[in-house]
Amino acid sequence: PCPLLVVGDGRSGKTALLQLLARTADLLQEPGDVQFGVLTNFPDEWKSMEASPASLGIWPAYHSSAVQFIHDTVAWADGSTPGRQVQVLLLDDLASLVSASHETQEDLRWLLVRGPERRVWTVATLNAERAVRLRPWLGSFPTHIFGFIHQPALAETLTGDPQAGLADLVPGLQFSLKQESGWLQFWLPSLD
Repeated sequence: PCPLLVVGDGRSGKTALLQLLARTADLLQEPGDVQFGVLTNFPDEWKSMEASPASLGIWPAYHSSAVQFIHDTVAWADGSTPGRQVQVLLLDDLASLVSASHETQEDLRWLLVRGPERRVWTVATLNAERAVRLRPWLGSFPTHIFGFIHQPALAETLTGDPQAGLADLVPGLQFSLKQESGWLQFWLPSLD
């Protein structure tokens, strides 16, 4: 596992993909092996996830409690001993966190670089328009998943591939992942 970045236009399904990942933690046979924490600008969109046994909590990205959660996650990862428990850090809008304090940015960088080896997996979303301005952060995510991006020039800038076909994806339901052999498109399954 490595940090994942989900990039797309507004309403492309980025939050739905993160919520799907969170729901899968409840499907595991060993409860508690995987837990997730969510930082988001829109906590109301995550209300249904608060009762999940795997939820560590849902924090507004603009509140000091979000900064504290990131710091606590670094402390847990830095002091953790070998075991099975994994924490998934879901950042629903990376842009809201990279403008935080220098200390918070450093904690986030630490989690992106060292987190996977310490059983903290980060999955973040980013609006395609903002991604261009946050290029220095994009390299911290080895894997990029793309949702619908209606501007072909912007899609090419972000993917490096004029044939990415991101404007042909179904917004809110379909995503694409670049592989060595080409683009792998997939649909969000329904868990209801």
